[in-house]
Amino acid sequence: VYNSPENMFMVYDDTVKQEPLFAVRYGIDEDKKLHGEVYTLLETIKIGGENDEISFGEKSYNPYPDLPVVEFYFNEER
Repeated sequence: VYNSPENMFMVYDDTVKQEPLFAVRYGIDEDKKLHGEVYTLLETIKIGGENDEISFGEKSYNPYPDLPVVEFYFNEER
């Protein structure tokens, strides 16, 4: 599934290799409530919230040996 950079981003470590640490996919519904997921190497964590408060919810195991997210970028600045 394609996700726009407006609602998903990846976070990398600060080494020369720039290995991915986690990814966050989020959106805001009609009621101004935040919903989404945080994808890590070990698990996927549901997120939600409203009024500047974020809560972490249900966790599910990541069966893959890597992040279940692929970033395509067009230049070095991404």
